[in-house]
Order: sequence, then C-alpha cells, then structure tokens
Amino acid sequence: MPFQIQPATLANAPEIGKMLQSVSNSPRIKQEFKDCTEEAWLEWNVKAVEAEIGACGGSKGEAEALVVVEGEGGEIVGYAVWGWGFETSLSITRAKDAVRLPEGCNTALRRSFLATLYKMEAENQPQSPFYELLELATSPKFQRRGIGSQLINYGLEKAKQDKVKVYLSAAPGGVPVYRKLGLEEVGRLEVNLEGFGAEGVHVHVAMVKEPLE
Repeated sequence: MPFQIQPATLANAPEIGKMLQSVSNSPRIKQEFKDCTEEAWLEWNVKAVEAEIGACGGSKGEAEALVVVEGEGGEIVGYAVWGWGFETSLSITRAKDAVRLPEGCNTALRRSFLATLYKMEAENQPQSPFYELLELATSPKFQRRGIGSQLINYGLEKAKQDKVKVYLSAAPGGVPVYRKLGLEEVGRLEVNLEGFGAEGVHVHVAMVKEPLE
C-alpha cells in the first residue's frame, strides 16, 4: 500500500508543521502572518501541532491525530485530527488556541475570525452526538492522490459503525471533496478582510453528514 495511515507522534510535529505552512495560502492566513518571520510562523505551527497531538494523546481514545506516510520514502504527506466527542474536540481546540501567537501576527484579524467561526459552529453543530474533523492537510506534492479522502474516510467509517453524525468546517475549496463523500453544507461565515489590511472576503463553510440508517 503506497500510503499508510499511522498515529501522529510528537516527533512528527516539525514535519507536519512545515507541511501545514506550505498549504497555508488563503488570503486570510497570509494576512494574519504576513508581518511574521517565516521562522517564527513555523515555530508557531509546530507548537500548535504539538498541542493537538498532546491533547489527543491525553484524551483516552476520545480523539486521534493521524498522519499518512508515503510508503517508499517514509515522508509524511497528510495530517488529520479527529475528535470522537464534543468536549474532547473542544479541549483540543483550546489547547491549540492557547499556543502563543508569533510576534507580528495580525491578532485583530485572527481573534475576529475565530470569534465568528466559533459562533457559526455553535449554531450549526449537531445537537446529537457527532464526530468532528478538526484538522486536515495534504502535502502539495501529493495532492489529488486520494490522501485527504483517505483521512476523511477514516472518521466516516467510524461514524458509520457508531451511527453518529460527522461535522466539519472548512474553506470552500474543500467543499467538492466533502460533498462527494456525503457531507452537506449547513452554514457559512464571511469575514470582510478589508478592515484588516487585505482585500476580499474570507469564507468558511460548515458541513454535516447524517448517519446512515
């Protein structure tokens, strides 16, 4: 099998952090970190990944941080974090948010986005038990090879077995993939970037997959 899913470890954090930074190309993220050095931004990414992996490790099986490893070279080509319960997912989010932002970060934009995001999620997350995809990234060199779908299906299969809903929020670029896998849009947010030194509007979409009967 060319791509294998494995548990993520703290030792993987530097490689995962580099991958996350390489795919962080939305206008909002660029504006958030444009006045940071690449080194400081990378250090924050690595610490944020360490926080996620650490929180998953301490969750007693209520969350999993996963990597996809390329079989021949052993390179990490995908990363995902799944939460199997609302409180656990919330604790992982809080652990990541607690990581100190790098010097130069546009904190006003980041705080405005997160406040709007958390409000949208509170309005659109299922009231019944659900699993949540908290993080998903694929290496630019290995995109369009099914790695993201592999990581998504990992959680979808567990949700199918346990007959619970799945929730996620994501940028619109990932919507076609999520929709193909059975998720439907239930809400969205828009953040006007013009008030934060950039142009355009950042859009984020909330999606849910109902359990199969």
